[in-house]
This record gives sequence, C-alpha cells and structure tokens, in this order.
Amino acid sequence: MYNFFRGSGAKENEIESFITNNNSGYITPGKALDLVNQIYEITKSQSVPPDQLPDYVRQKLEEKQRIEQEIHQANGVLESKNVAIEAINQYLKLSEELDKHGLSAQDIDKLLNLLLNAKGYQFDVKKIAGKLRGYTTAR
Repeated sequence: MYNFFRGSGAKENEIESFITNNNSGYITPGKALDLVNQIYEITKSQSVPPDQLPDYVRQKLEEKQRIEQEIHQANGVLESKNVAIEAINQYLKLSEELDKHGLSAQDIDKLLNLLLNAKGYQFDVKKIAGKLRGYTTAR
C-alpha cells in the first residue's frame, strides 16, 4: 500500500497517517475503499473536483447554518403573528362581553380614568370598584 501511494506522488507523512489510521481498526481497509468510492460518487454527482470537496462541504455547512437561522427568524415572525392574532381574539371576546352589558371600550377608558383620578385624590379605589361592581350586577 505504501509503495502504491508513494508511486502516485503522495507525501510520506500523509501515507504514514493513512496507514496508521487503517491499522488502528477505526477505519478498516474495506471501509476506507468504500469511503473513497463514496467521495468519488459525490464529487462526480456534484461536479466538484475531489481536491475541492472539503471547501464544498464547508460551504454547504455554512449554507445549512444560514438556512437554519432564517428558519429560526421565520419562526419568530410566526410566533409574533400568533401573539397578534391571540390579542385580536381577546379584544373581540372583550368587545362581545362589553356589548352584553351595553358597554364599549371607551367606557373602560372612562372607568380607568375615574379610578386613577380617585386614587390621586387618596380615595380607596378598591372600595369604589367594589361598589361599581355591585352596581353593575344589580342592574
């Protein structure tokens, strides 16, 4: 094997590393041949010269990472849209409930202003809200 690679122009340290890896049992000679054939098929099907395969794989990994980031951003947009839809649905339910009692969203603003003003004058806002609640249930 050494003489074959040496005759093909491979560097001595690369040949020794290859033989050491094969002898380690991590990659058997049969598996090494299978991997080389797979690399050949990939480079052939992707029109990439074998010596450019590492750069090609690196480029594809970067592209994969970019696509994953875009997917993450798209998921964020979808989540925000779902929150917006949920807020709209809650508003519609609130409007329906207010309509049942003959109230509108403007009435909520008026009531809130009333309570804030009462609080500013040191009135007990909880007592006022309780009396108002009692008033609306008695109606």
